[in-house]
Amino acid sequence: MFADPCASCGAHSFVPTERQSNRTARVATLLKGNNAPHDTERAQLRTFLDGAQGDLAEYDDKMELLLKDMNDLREERDKLHSHIEDAQTVLHPIRTLSDDILHEIFAHCVPEWGALEQKLLNEPDSAYSSLNSSTAPWTLSQVCSGWRRVALSAPRLWSTII
Repeated sequence: MFADPCASCGAHSFVPTERQSNRTARVATLLKGNNAPHDTERAQLRTFLDGAQGDLAEYDDKMELLLKDMNDLREERDKLHSHIEDAQTVLHPIRTLSDDILHEIFAHCVPEWGALEQKLLNEPDSAYSSLNSSTAPWTLSQVCSGWRRVALSAPRLWSTII
């Protein structure tokens, strides 16, 4: 009664094979006009409706199960994605840099006094302020406790106050 499984994925069609065909020419003709079906057609259509409405309910039930399975899969996928991100974060190369290397990187994040002095001479209205908490070295010290320790232990980062 049900169709053979799909050759590529193995899924079964839930539509009985006798209902898989397209609309008959006679039904198409009846739908285009306002004529009533013959008595035998009426009986065939009623028989079809009796079975089709049950099939429709079966479709709804199967779709509900598929949606639940889809939601379960999405939840499992999200958990796996979260674990992947955690592992990538833990394995990030920045975690292997020594404090000396971080000191050097951090030193390049703050302006050197000579360049800063020249900028202030050329642009007296410059908005630069070493006390602005949204610039380095302040931002560097807010990333994590390790970076805070490194930033606070680097006098070079804090030697210019403007």
